[in-house]
Amino acid sequence: MKKKFIILILMFMSLPFLFGSTSYNYSYHGEAIHSSPGMNFASYLNPQILGVSYADPKDFVVYEDHIYMIARDASPGGANTMIIVMDENFEVVRTVKQFGLTPEYEQYVQSRVSDTIELINEFFDDFFLDKEFYPGQKLPMTTTDPFINVAKLAWTSSNVNFITNAGVTSNGSEEVQTVTVSVQVSLWAEVQTFEYEVNISAPVVGLEAGSADNTPWTVAEDFSVEQFNEIVGSDFNDLSYETFREIIEVNRNEDVTIREFILDGYKFTFQEETVEDEETGEEIHVFTNIVVQEVLEETGSTPTEVHGSLFQSPYVLNGSSGIEVHESGIYVADTGNNRVVKLTHDYEVVDAFYDIEDETFKEIAFQPLKITVDPSERMYVVANNVFEGILELDSDGSFNRYTGVNPIQLTPFEVLRRALMTEAQKARLDRFLPTSFTNVTLNDKNFIYATARARDESTEGMIQLINPRGIDVLKRNGYHPPMGDIVYVESLNNYVIDGPSSLIDVAVGKHGIYSVLDEKRSRIFTYDGEGNLLYINGDQGEQSDKFTKGVAVTYYGDNLMVLDASGTIVIYSPTEFGTSVNRAVELHSEGEFEEAALVWQDVLRLNTNYEIAYNGIGKYHLRVGNYKEAMENFKLGHDQYYYSKAFVAYRNEIIKDNFGLIMFGLLVIAIAVPVFLNREKIFKKGRGEK
Repeated sequence: MKKKFIILILMFMSLPFLFGSTSYNYSYHGEAIHSSPGMNFASYLNPQILGVSYADPKDFVVYEDHIYMIARDASPGGANTMIIVMDENFEVVRTVKQFGLTPEYEQYVQSRVSDTIELINEFFDDFFLDKEFYPGQKLPMTTTDPFINVAKLAWTSSNVNFITNAGVTSNGSEEVQTVTVSVQVSLWAEVQTFEYEVNISAPVVGLEAGSADNTPWTVAEDFSVEQFNEIVGSDFNDLSYETFREIIEVNRNEDVTIREFILDGYKFTFQEETVEDEETGEEIHVFTNIVVQEVLEETGSTPTEVHGSLFQSPYVLNGSSGIEVHESGIYVADTGNNRVVKLTHDYEVVDAFYDIEDETFKEIAFQPLKITVDPSERMYVVANNVFEGILELDSDGSFNRYTGVNPIQLTPFEVLRRALMTEAQKARLDRFLPTSFTNVTLNDKNFIYATARARDESTEGMIQLINPRGIDVLKRNGYHPPMGDIVYVESLNNYVIDGPSSLIDVAVGKHGIYSVLDEKRSRIFTYDGEGNLLYINGDQGEQSDKFTKGVAVTYYGDNLMVLDASGTIVIYSPTEFGTSVNRAVELHSEGEFEEAALVWQDVLRLNTNYEIAYNGIGKYHLRVGNYKEAMENFKLGHDQYYYSKAFVAYRNEIIKDNFGLIMFGLLVIAIAVPVFLNREKIFKKGRGEK
């Protein structure tokens, strides 16, 4: 009871910091303490102010004083992703919804047309080859191909009595009927025609095929299971069941009113009634309207050999999630089209990267989410459902490697438990997957800043700085590792936001300063290059100075901008306190330690709770040799490392300044101790000589 009472008291004290507007920071001891705000609300933008109809924004970047944002077109008839460009005055200078192709890229697409048409032909050739279709089945004779859904198809049947031009089959005879169907395939002004022989089997009493997609089969209760397997290609156990009546009797649930069940990948629906047997007079169950239809598994997005969006003209973006603007062009993570699109600065498509030659993408489709580009035009991509790390792609889209692999840390208990398990037991365990990255951006040294989600409440590696070797070199010399909120409620109830921060973007400022965005509590955490938490800003709410679910953050000069899922852009500018902190960090990074110390003094006048300011002052005193003053400041700033360095230096200084006196004292001790220990002999010898 006492423990619960203490937890409630701590929660009550933490509530202002968990979801209130109070500005706070974290002390050395991990306590949420009041702090002056580093940033204040300055302005906001929304679709009404900008005069553009958009929704569901996903990302924005700043390039040469222009802001590039991607969002869904919310105008009448709009559904695709568009690019919105704003100037330094936050005026919209361009919206782009469709993208033409450069002559070189258009020529490349044209070179793929013939091969793609042949793939379509191979698809239908394999579909019709050596098969008999049951009367009533609908063939995939659609106006667009079912393979990539881009080529235009025109079908013609040699006998519409057996196969209509829409693909509906029929056969009133007792013999198999063979019909020739031809299809004209049109793609990018190239037209080819193909013919196929299609066999329509004779109908069987007790079985009917529906003309809907994924054929629904209506069967009589006494229809043979073995015969059904032969006609449909199903795999029901015809040794256990002779008729469909037996299947239903064994698998139906008599306790429910819904007459359906799933068996061997097929869904059964039926009606049941009780009638009197004419011969015995006993009540029996009769099953009617039995419909059997295959259940298609939800496989999600799977890789394909050819992508239909390759042949768009003009190109459109679909569900795009990330954008990067570089000297070499504009890069868009076009998630819905499974590609990265590279545009010129005139918004023409110069290239599109689809297929990644790695084993991972033999099982799942390539769905890029976020992207950044280095000076050599290498692309670093965060992809959906990829846990191996960040994809590094060459300038031509070829796969290089995974970088920044986020390893799993198993506890010693888990290691021991797995060592004692059988392979079957291991297979039943939940998969241990590394945490997935959420965003990437480059700093001025071409190191990758990356954010990642916490995994199973583990907050390790939520922010990383990845060097060219793929190693995380982020400095974590602050009171606490950079991870967003240090104090949070752990799975308590539905009324308080629980769990660690959910970091979904990182913005790189000047002089090693960077900010990360927490979508869970609508917070922005700003750190210096050493990993010190400088300040926290941002509030959750519907008002114009708040945001509900941030999706992106970026610096615009000294200001910070947050893009909210609602479509609002919230702009923050530094306060006097924030400006002083940033200035002190800047001076320290440039080696102006004395000036930095003076600014840190100003910071303390603005916020006496700001403990890391003492460390900045202490480093100046340490550098100029004021070791005692350095120790005092490091003690106030709780910096044990630099306190130890200052202490050693101060001790050495004392020894040096008093070396003569110390040596004289040691000499006196060296003489006095032997004399004292041998005083009786010395005195006896003296008395004996007398």
